Amino acid sequence: MDSTPQPQNPKPEIDLVMFDLGRVLLRIADDWDHAALLANLPELAGLTGDLSTKAARGSHHPLAELFDHFETGKVTVVEFFATAAKLADVKVDEVRRVTEAVLIEAFPGAIALLDRLSLEPVKVGCLSNTNAHHWQMFTSREHAAYLPIELFDYPLGSQIVGLAKPDPAIYQYVEDGTEIPPANILFFDDLQENIDAALARGWQAELVSRDTDNPIPAVIAKLEAYGVL
Repeated sequence: MDSTPQPQNPKPEIDLVMFDLGRVLLRIADDWDHAALLANLPELAGLTGDLSTKAARGSHHPLAELFDHFETGKVTVVEFFATAAKLADVKVDEVRRVTEAVLIEAFPGAIALLDRLSLEPVKVGCLSNTNAHHWQMFTSREHAAYLPIELFDYPLGSQIVGLAKPDPAIYQYVEDGTEIPPANILFFDDLQENIDAALARGWQAELVSRDTDNPIPAVIAKLEAYGVL
């Protein structure tokens, strides 16, 4: 009889790793104020709150609702810029500049991590609340935030799916599209509400700390702990 001690609550085999993008693989502005400063438009600071917080998403302010519609593909890039400029009483080009300033760069080591995962017997995807303009930017080789889209087996953005985290339906979309059991999906995100929604679906999920200059080493450590790397 094998008397070797068995680990308590062993981690399940992971067949799919899903990443959020902003603050997980990509460095982004902290909020609209920060993006306005990066765009050299300090006078636009204060138009809205953190673009990723639940408070902003839950707000009934027309500008906040517009961001939600932009992220779920209900308005085009041109419509978003024009409507946001009107609501904020600023120029269309100023909205474009601030929007583009949100994306800063890929975290050092992010592409190398995706390359490394491509050699492992695991599928990789992204599940991000984003928009068509940012999607075009980070898939452009010329941009500092470039990530090779071909390294994702399942490149899913909210504007493509028509749903946004933490809506349970977007997690269901992943499960249906991949046919991978929830317990075999590992998800990385920087927002607790999105992690909680994934856990409620039965996924494995790890919160990525915002209190670090580069989360990639911590993500790698988690992947190693799960036996993915």
